[in-house]
Amino acid sequence: MFTLRGEQMDAFRESMMRRFEKRAAEQLRSHFAAKLAETNDQELEELVRSGVVKARVYGVVGETDVSRYLEYMVEYGRDFDTSPDTAWAQPILTAPTTTGTEKMKRLGDFTTFELRP
Repeated sequence: MFTLRGEQMDAFRESMMRRFEKRAAEQLRSHFAAKLAETNDQELEELVRSGVVKARVYGVVGETDVSRYLEYMVEYGRDFDTSPDTAWAQPILTAPTTTGTEKMKRLGDFTTFELRP
């Protein structure tokens, strides 16, 4: 039996995050090929990293939920969470007693039922 030291746990966490970021970038590139056609890999990686940080601010931390948050960034703009053009997102994302999963569900419901003709 062995014990992981703090720096080993940090390295493990960092490795897991990099793998998630790579998968997320590949998924975004696949699902949003046309929207991301002019975006190079480095720019997409930066979008994913900044999106992970922004999602965390709103309590969106689960892998599936963060992936959905990233999709909203691509679909509605990198700053969809604060843009006046997408003002509908702010009250959903800042709801204080709502889980990250519920926030992503509410964003999905809004974009499906309110924004679509």
